[in-house]
Amino acid sequence: MDAKDRIMVALDTNNLQGLRKLVEILLPHVGCFKIGQPLSIAEGPKFVQGIRSLGGKVFLDLKLYDTPETVAAATVQVFALNIDFLSVSCFGGKEMLAAAPHAVRFRKMLSRFTRIIGITVLTDLDYDDLVDLGLKEEIVPSKFSGPDELKKAKENCIESLVVHLARLAKDCGLDGIVASPKEAGAVRKVCGDEFIIVTPAIRHEWALTGSHKRYGTVREAILAGTDYLVIGRPITQSADPVGAAKSITKEIEAAFIEKGGGS
Repeated sequence: MDAKDRIMVALDTNNLQGLRKLVEILLPHVGCFKIGQPLSIAEGPKFVQGIRSLGGKVFLDLKLYDTPETVAAATVQVFALNIDFLSVSCFGGKEMLAAAPHAVRFRKMLSRFTRIIGITVLTDLDYDDLVDLGLKEEIVPSKFSGPDELKKAKENCIESLVVHLARLAKDCGLDGIVASPKEAGAVRKVCGDEFIIVTPAIRHEWALTGSHKRYGTVREAILAGTDYLVIGRPITQSADPVGAAKSITKEIEAAFIEKGGGS
């Protein structure tokens, strides 16, 4: 695919009129538009259909998390919107994860192919947050020679969890997962080249990282094996959204040249 097609623009603003204009001007310069829960609640299928009518691709980031029956039913309804990507939470367990791709049999009636993407560990969480949520703490600070070694140990712990969830998602029939740039490389090694990796939390020198605690650059993500980059405010809040998208496209192209292959 072209480098620009690897950009998923996160539509994270409440200015609906401005969003519609933004989608129109960005369509030739990016690959997909990510619609999260706030916009989904505010506009429902109407906004999705608006993007689709313009020929745009849609990642409906609903992070479905419920009983297997409910997730399967919701997945069938989402397929009717003719979107490209749908997210479910990997923390829903095996039966729930398997329920969504099982509903894929219904997509044979549709003209498009919706890929199901599992959400692993949100990028605004770090090791200490996971401990608060009940992760068994196995890291004893006194065993490490310094803060850098301790930090690496905590990152490795998160990486292990993300890889475990990615394996689970793949075994349950999902098409890919969402992972930060920190874990993308490990997921790629374990899950293979056909498994889709979507990476948010992309840092730029000219943009803030927001609430992300695990982030990386475009270059780091591409070299790690990421397929798609989710980028919001660096594009949507730029004075020149098209220029920002083109700049990111050049970063992607440069990373693939460094990696030794085409985009």
